[in-house]
Amino acid sequence: MFFRYKKLIGDELRARGENSRKVESVIACNILNRLKLLGSPQSELIA
Repeated sequence: MFFRYKKLIGDELRARGENSRKVESVIACNILNRLKLLGSPQSELIA
């Protein structure tokens, strides 16, 4: 997960202001959560 984060977002925040950094972090987390949902396999119990 961290590899994906660093590959897509980068190692550091680009925003200069404190509020902008918070927004950037929230956006990055939302992107990672969306990628996790798209990439996780759906499994079912077969009896």
